[in-house]
Amino acid sequence: MSEIRFLVSRKRNYGISECIPETAFSQWGLVLAAIKELFCICAIVYTAPRMLVQELITSHRGAMHQLQTVSLCGRKVVAWSDPVPLEVIRKISLNVSASTTEILLSSVSGALREYFLQFRLPVPESVLTTARYMPLEGLMRSSRSADDSSGSPSGRGLLCLALPTSPLYDDPKESVLETQSILKKARQRQAAVYLASIWQLDGGHITRILPTLAVRLVLNHLSRRYAVALTQVSPEISGETRYRLIWGQEVEDAMYWRPPQSNISVSLTLMTYGDTVRLGVMSDSMIAPQHTNIVTGFLDQVYQLAAQTEVPLDRASFSHVYQPNIPPEGTTNAHGSHTSGSSASEELRRLASSYVDLNISTPSGNSGSDSPPSSCSSHPLNEDNAFPVID
Repeated sequence: MSEIRFLVSRKRNYGISECIPETAFSQWGLVLAAIKELFCICAIVYTAPRMLVQELITSHRGAMHQLQTVSLCGRKVVAWSDPVPLEVIRKISLNVSASTTEILLSSVSGALREYFLQFRLPVPESVLTTARYMPLEGLMRSSRSADDSSGSPSGRGLLCLALPTSPLYDDPKESVLETQSILKKARQRQAAVYLASIWQLDGGHITRILPTLAVRLVLNHLSRRYAVALTQVSPEISGETRYRLIWGQEVEDAMYWRPPQSNISVSLTLMTYGDTVRLGVMSDSMIAPQHTNIVTGFLDQVYQLAAQTEVPLDRASFSHVYQPNIPPEGTTNAHGSHTSGSSASEELRRLASSYVDLNISTPSGNSGSDSPPSSCSSHPLNEDNAFPVID
């Protein structure tokens, strides 16, 4: 009806002779755009087999790191970081001319680098990860439509990213630049990977077409190669920052984990909720309690970037006390060695002394649970998690 009213108004004011050419021109524009998109899809389909083999199998051939070779037992442990104000991330991104996603990915890369360095493990040039975006609205909705038969949150496709962990990018700013380059190349080259992952996520079409034995062999190899899964959760609509339950109570905080499957050892989640973002880690218990160092390393990288870019840190924003999930003194970990909680306290003191604007108090005791005690964050969302490369 609105189009008819617009047409009548054009007739009344300017006459139909001026309206027809304009409408025809807009239709020709749509036709040309459709033809261009068709040629683009044909090019992707033509180059898809070669690009899939290059990106998934032959690229980034290097020495395997500890997260790829660790023996998995199947039990999972979790940890999560203190919330970081989104305003701090935005100010950092403006100062270094990067997006907030690139800042967060760079901080994750630095956290993985610190993980290898702190435990005197060989530091790889890069850590291969599968990255996926998940809209917060899909996770928080209370009910799904009747035609939604998948039962899983509606996310996007996958990108294969080689997060830079080389000591050459120890400077946070250099790490941001390298992350920008990696993301740009992934967007340009991995259109086939992205579309194939969406095709698999929507209905498992690829695993239905290929023989079962071939699927198992390929997925076993890919999950060993891409041993780290990364999920970014953020709202698609900026206005919807917090959600309310059926009785009207506001959900203060939320955390989402995508459980590692097959040979994947670590699953990372960049969870944006409200006006903060935090990093969640779910790993195999054979890596515990070292998985908490990824959490503290993420905060350390953000604080270093803030210090280099002269972004002030609000003392009240970082008043939360981080209690690492490290067993008590003398507890034997999964590898049979004894661990101590003093290293985490020393790390927190080092962070507090390095940044005068940061207010961190060291807890008097160590938590023996798999996650730091929290009234809100200790209950992850009860949603069906699907990792399309594995399922």
